[in-house]
Amino acid sequence: MQTGVQSECRVFALIIGIDQYQVYGHLNGCVNDANAFKNFLTGTLHVPKEHIEFITNESATRFNIISAFKKHLIENSAIRAYGDNEGEDTIIIFYAGHGSRVKAPDNSHSPDDYTVHNLLQQLAAAKGNNLTFICDACHSGGIGRKPELVPRFTETTVPIPFDLDSDLIGTRAAHASLPKGFRFPFMESHILLAACRQDQIAYEHNINGVCRGRFSQSLIGALQSISLEKNTYISLMNLVEKWVEQDPQVEGKHKSRFLFNRTYPSTSTKALPVTLTKSGSFEILMGSIEGVVYGTEFLVNDASNNTVAFLSAELVDLNRSVLVAKNRKEALSTFSSAWKATVSDWNNADMIMKVFLASDLDPTVIDALFPTRNLDISLMESLPAPRRFVPTNLKADGDVELQKLSDERFAIDGLRGIIRELDVPGTEFSLKPDEYSRLPIIMDGIAHFNYFLHKHHAGDSIHSVTLEMNALMADRRPSSDIFVDKIAHMQYDQNSRARYGFTLCNKSCHDFFPYLFYFDPTEYTIEAWYAPVAPTVKPPLARSPDGIQATRLPIGYGTGGYAFEFDLPAGTTVDTGFLKVFISTEYLDIGWIQQKSPFHPDFLASGRKWKRETLEKGQVWDAFTAAIIMRQK
Repeated sequence: MQTGVQSECRVFALIIGIDQYQVYGHLNGCVNDANAFKNFLTGTLHVPKEHIEFITNESATRFNIISAFKKHLIENSAIRAYGDNEGEDTIIIFYAGHGSRVKAPDNSHSPDDYTVHNLLQQLAAAKGNNLTFICDACHSGGIGRKPELVPRFTETTVPIPFDLDSDLIGTRAAHASLPKGFRFPFMESHILLAACRQDQIAYEHNINGVCRGRFSQSLIGALQSISLEKNTYISLMNLVEKWVEQDPQVEGKHKSRFLFNRTYPSTSTKALPVTLTKSGSFEILMGSIEGVVYGTEFLVNDASNNTVAFLSAELVDLNRSVLVAKNRKEALSTFSSAWKATVSDWNNADMIMKVFLASDLDPTVIDALFPTRNLDISLMESLPAPRRFVPTNLKADGDVELQKLSDERFAIDGLRGIIRELDVPGTEFSLKPDEYSRLPIIMDGIAHFNYFLHKHHAGDSIHSVTLEMNALMADRRPSSDIFVDKIAHMQYDQNSRARYGFTLCNKSCHDFFPYLFYFDPTEYTIEAWYAPVAPTVKPPLARSPDGIQATRLPIGYGTGGYAFEFDLPAGTTVDTGFLKVFISTEYLDIGWIQQKSPFHPDFLASGRKWKRETLEKGQVWDAFTAAIIMRQK
């Protein structure tokens, strides 16, 4: 096994920043952005200066840009060729300058999106598709920048001949309208990080007298603040600031790759070869001494650095691990000796529920929960999708505890999170010995419940969106908010027939699609209480007009449907439920979050086909939780 710092940096870059134009209005922050990105490459990634071609202002002629693109990138023998046994190098193109989509002057062409696409295809064919294009492009409207993604699309739909010297980023005509962007949105040749959407403007601003592009400044700041080898392009862009009029984008087939494919010096473990044993299991020479635990997840890439499989650790020794695939049959059919694995999630803390099993727990229960421990490898492909829970022998590390009270009676107790904080009692359920095979399905349902109950945005919370709970008067007018620190304490009176509503309040500058779910920690059910009717409607939770006055969306009163009533379950004196709010600037199809009780005999773990990416889809999103505690009066 090889660990430690890589001895050589395999990153090459072309950086272009243009403030000064002969025809169009000058800009102010593009060269500053270019210098900042160069400093990031040399200072953080330790990219040698000879690996960087840096072009600004007067030097950034059409000829020089295209010549640099060809000589420094496509024809550069120092950059490994596509298919090289040593792997592919990282190539980064950074551009900040004017953008255009107007008709070109008679004696020149604005670069067409086909042209730039073809250049990138040539580069990918020569050097592989580990390409990143960062584009913070501008127009002349004050300090505005208008993004053209990569191409500067002209009015003609006829591809511009490749042999013209305007192939790349030539004229940057300053009177830009909407760019068409790549005509191949599912890009395979490269990953694109763009300043904003096609119909938006990207802006410069002054910080302490220094002009910078907002996108470039936020992007470089995010790159400098994270562990690069543990983040993908998608997770990076989740950290880049978003503005109402400027919504940065990430595009490309391989945007789930780790940043720059880890071809920079790193202190983390290198990608390790995956071997296929005679018994048909996958194995790597990496084990508990490096921190691998049961359930650690691995991302597997082929020789072209394409992601081909996701594996998880099933058996872990001191210096080796046996890995299993979610789709074993497919993984076996595509296996190659060139496969290399990198850790994508060390402990699965967010998605994998840790189940504390007491040392005296019935072995038949353990075998039912983890059937693969004693299962012949040839039978593993008949098992359901990989489970979402792992065992732990330390109660302090557990998310839940499973207890066997009798042959037909079990109890599940929450050990952490808001369930433990509010001292919510555990749940008992019945299961006959011949039904023990349902235990993995039950635990999957509980893991699904816990994951979404605790789901939150990894970045800064949107504190300007809040949820109120309101008692409704006789005329259905709402009372003041009865939440205190996101908890509503209520007295239950079966004779009062009290009715309640909720109000979502928005003081932010964003329009949101909101979603309200109710989580019952006794039955582990999830119900949708509010969702937008369709993706074609306007966002129901409108932005604040001034950042001070909140817009209000009623739920359960006014135009917001039927009121809510709450009852105590029979035989109880106290009950707790949780409200989960998701907000997104884009419509989310997340009704699938709902589930019936996992303890129900016909429960089939509807959450098994998780759509994890759905909650990351929104350009701006957040999630928060509130609790309702009802006591017998």
